[in-house]
Amino acid sequence: MRVACRPPAECGPEEIRAFARLLDGAFGDSDRSARIGRAVALVFLEDWGEVAGVAAIKSPDYGHRRRVFERAGVALAGSPPRHELGWVVVDERHRGQGCSRLLAQAALQAAGQVDLFATSHTGNHAMHSTLARVGFTRLGQPWLSRRHQRELALFLRPAGPAAAAGRRRANISRRAGPGLSERGMKLEHVALQVKDPVAMARWYSEHLGMRVVREGDAPGHARFLADDAGASVLETYAADRPLPDYAAMDPGLLHVAFATSEIEADRARLIAAGATPVGEVVVTPTGDRFAMLRDPWGLALQLASRAQPLV
Repeated sequence: MRVACRPPAECGPEEIRAFARLLDGAFGDSDRSARIGRAVALVFLEDWGEVAGVAAIKSPDYGHRRRVFERAGVALAGSPPRHELGWVVVDERHRGQGCSRLLAQAALQAAGQVDLFATSHTGNHAMHSTLARVGFTRLGQPWLSRRHQRELALFLRPAGPAAAAGRRRANISRRAGPGLSERGMKLEHVALQVKDPVAMARWYSEHLGMRVVREGDAPGHARFLADDAGASVLETYAADRPLPDYAAMDPGLLHVAFATSEIEADRARLIAAGATPVGEVVVTPTGDRFAMLRDPWGLALQLASRAQPLV
C-alpha cells in the first residue's frame, strides 16, 4: 500500500470523486465537494491503483470549532485549535489492517506542529484507539450530532512546547520586513471609526473569534482585531468628528464579511448575542449562501458560505 498526501488543488477530479465516494458511504450524506476543496490536505491510502482509505486535515471556521468545544463542555483559555483531523475512512475490504493509523500519521505529518482536534462517534472504538496511538486525548462529554443523529466525542492533540516555540519563530519571521511579498503589497488592515471601540472589540472577540493584537490609549482607544487565522486585521477607533451612521447605511455600501460553514447556526447565535438580522439567508445561482446582519452598533455584518472559497 502507498500513502499520498497533497492539497486539494493538486488533486485531480477523479481523486476528489474517489475521496467523496468513501465519505458518502461512511457518513450517508453527499455533495461534500466544496468542503473537500477547502481542506488543508487530503490523504489517500492506495492499494494497486484503488483508494483504500482517506483522511484530511481540515480548517473549519471559528463558529463550528467553538460549538464543538461548547457541546463537549470543554472550556479553553483562548480560541479553539484551527485544524481538525477528520474524514478518516477505510474501505471495508481493508479494515483491521492498521490502515486508519497510517492515514492519521500521514495527516499529522502534513499538518506539522500545530494543535489539532478530532471528533468521532462514541461507538467507533477502533478510531478511538487510533487517535490515542497518535497522541490524542479524549476530553469532555459526548453530545448529539444534529447532522448525523449520533453521539460524538471530542479528542485533542496539543502541539507541545517545542512546536509552540517554532510557531512563534515563524510568526516573527513573517512579520519582519516592510510587508511586501513576491506578488506585491500585503493588505495590513481596514479601519472604522466607531462610537465605542473597546466594547465593540470585546463583542467581536467573544462572538466572532477575533482577538486584540494591539491597543491604543485615549482619546482614540484604538483596537486592532485580528481574525482567527491571523490573516486579516480590522481597526476600530473613536475620533472627535461626526460618526458615520452605519445603521442607516445600505449594507451593500459597507459590510464586514465572515466565512462560515454553518450559516444558519451562526446567524442564530449572533442574533442571540445582540445582532439584528437584515433579511433571510440568500442563495445565489452559483451555490454561495449569504446572511446579512447588523452588530449592536449598527455596522453591517455578512456571513458567507461559498461553494468555492475566494482564495
